[in-house]
Parts: sequence; structure tokens; C-alpha cells
Amino acid sequence: MSDIDKKDAAIGLLVIGLVALAGWVGFLYASPVTKTKTEEEEETIYITTTTKTIEETGLPDDWGLAELDASFSVFNETGGEISVKMSDILNGISLYYNQEADPLGRNTQEYKYEYMELRTVDDPLSGRTFTGVNILDVLESAGVFFAWNISCKTNNEDLYPNTYFNVSTGDIINLDSKPLYIPTIVAIAADGLWLPDLGYGNFSIIQGLSSQSIYDLKEIRTMSEWEVDIIVDGIVEYQVNRTNIIDPHYPDGWHWEYHKNFTGSDNAYMGGRMTYNRTFWGVNMSYIINQTSAKNLNYTMRAISVDGWLSDTYNNTDINSGLVYPEHYGYVNYTDNPPTGVPLPKTDLLITLVYMEQKFFEYGLFASDPIWDKGYYDGYDGGAFHIVIPGMTKSKHPGYVKSIEITTYAGPIP
Repeated sequence: MSDIDKKDAAIGLLVIGLVALAGWVGFLYASPVTKTKTEEEEETIYITTTTKTIEETGLPDDWGLAELDASFSVFNETGGEISVKMSDILNGISLYYNQEADPLGRNTQEYKYEYMELRTVDDPLSGRTFTGVNILDVLESAGVFFAWNISCKTNNEDLYPNTYFNVSTGDIINLDSKPLYIPTIVAIAADGLWLPDLGYGNFSIIQGLSSQSIYDLKEIRTMSEWEVDIIVDGIVEYQVNRTNIIDPHYPDGWHWEYHKNFTGSDNAYMGGRMTYNRTFWGVNMSYIINQTSAKNLNYTMRAISVDGWLSDTYNNTDINSGLVYPEHYGYVNYTDNPPTGVPLPKTDLLITLVYMEQKFFEYGLFASDPIWDKGYYDGYDGGAFHIVIPGMTKSKHPGYVKSIEITTYAGPIP
């Protein structure tokens, strides 16, 4: 067995830990099933109380008049049905607008899946202004993290113009990005009134600039999953998906100190340094590429995001052995004139395609905000899959990865 194969076998499916606190808690994936809540699990509605927050939401002032038990279904990647209630959405909105913030105004992240930021969208079909939450936030809150094509359906085919609205999560992400900022929302109000008062059911799907609105929403169904195509010389030879990237047998003890150029709004922290712990779950790119015809060849690799963004190019030495230190490493606190900076710490960890990370707080550590002791799917905040490159700053970590493009060479790489 070659040294590279030995390293792949030893590392296998990689967990990268970013050390401030040692250790990590393993995660075992189980197939999703239909989700229900017991009476004890029902949560209190944390309704916003400040006048300023109420005014900013675009919702009716009295949230108690909403039909809290109204619901629609979300079907996950395996066909499991999850019921999403009005109370779930209002809780998510309240949690988002009542986040605890540190003195620099940065918000904490303790309710990642439950957060739901309000969005307002003009609906060309009805001429009304609808208010609701990002449809991707709803998918995450329902535990659906790998959807690609989704189909939204109305409860009443005879009453409204559209029966279905079909879209990909990639299109939703692209439309919602700057500078376009065209949200796709699950709406719960319009023109300051709850939707039932206007004859649109309790929930609707509205996408900015689209006339495909779905009123009186019945369900959001996952039709296909997010996959990463591994393309070798123009041919798809392998695909990474939810099933083959997840494995319960992880090594532990992979620790890495991550440095961040930490700057406050008043530049008080310019040139500072933070160290915190972050753990990633995924598969080495070396392992993935070794499933293709490029295994024993010289090659270059780059990642392509859903919006067509291209990552930096890496070669087979980078993939199989790690970046060369310090020449190829990212620098923190870097300036061009004069050229100064500190390279990230040396590590033999490999470039990795990841789908989950353990969230340790980058912004402050409050006594009321203990660090999470479990992994979190990346979901649609960065894409179902993104690439971690030990030795490079986070700005070089490609997100929303939809394909990996590999070019092989019979001889040396030019």
C-alpha cells in the first residue's frame, strides 16, 4: 500500500477539530421518519414585545389572533412527513428578533435551525405585499437539509391560479443573493393582515418577480436531493450525496487552531486574533477523487458553486498531502505594504468536502449561551456541501458546492 493510500485509510472520513475546547461528540445519522410533537414538547410562543420590533416585522400587531395550530406538510428526502405549524414559524421569528447580542452588536447563534428572519415580497399575481420567512429556513427547521428540487402545492386547485410551484434550492439561493435579493418565502400575512382574512389560506409561497405564487399552501415536497458531481475531463464519474458522505465511524482527536482577523465596527479589534473550536464532518477529497479514473494521475481540481463561482485550483499534491507550508498557506492580519502577516498553523489535515460542523461561537461566549455539543448540518447556509481547506482562511472555503471539476495530465502539470 502506498503512503497516500495509508494516509487515506488512516484518516478515512475526516473530522477536523478547531481547538479551544478539546474533544467532540460523535454523531450517528438515522433515517428521517414522520415527525410529531407530544403535548409536553409544544413550545411557548415567544411573541415580540417591543413596539419597534413589532413595527419592523410587517405582521399584524396582535400575534394572538393567528391560527397557531394551522399547519402544512414538509416531505423530506426519504418521503417522511413533517408538520410545520404556525406556532413553529412565530417561534422562529421571535427567536430571531430577540437574539442576545454582544457589545459590538453581533448576534449569537444558539437557535440556528429555529431562526426565521422575516422577509417582505411584492407578489405580481395579486398585487399585494406579502410577509413571511425564507422557505429555506422552513426546510431546515423541519430537518430537511439536502433538498434540491422541491414542489409546493396548494390545498385548493379550483380556487387559485396555480396548483404547483416547482423550484430548486440552488435557484432560491441564487435569487436571494446580493445584488439580486429576490426572496422566496412562506408567507403568513399580506398588507398587514393575516392571510385567512384575505382569502389566501394560512400560508402561501411567494417568490419575488414571479407570477407562480401558490396560495393556501398544502405541502412542500422534496423531489430530488442535492448531489455533488465529480467531473473528470468533462465526464461525471462519481457523485457525492447525503447517503455516501455520512458514516457513523469517525476518528477523533483531529484538532486545529483556527485564526481569524477580528475587527470591530470601530476598528478597536483590528489586528486581533481569536481562537475557537470548530469540528467538521465529511470526506477527504483524496478519498473522493480516488473513486475516479484520476486516482493515479497528476491532476488539478476546482470546486464550482451553484452560482457558477469557481474556487482556487489545487493539484493532486495539495489533495493527497496537504498544502505546502508556509508558501501556500493563508495569512491572517496580512498587509500588502509593507508585506506582513502570520500564516495559519501548520497541519497535515487534508482538503475535505463537509456537510456538518459543530458550532462553537465565533462571537462572544455568554454564560447563558453554552457551546453546542453536537454537529449541525450546514444546510442552505453555505450549501448542503462545502469544502474546508486546512491552511487557508475561511474566505477560501468554497460553499454551495454543486460540482468538482478535475483535469488530468499524462505527464507533469503544466
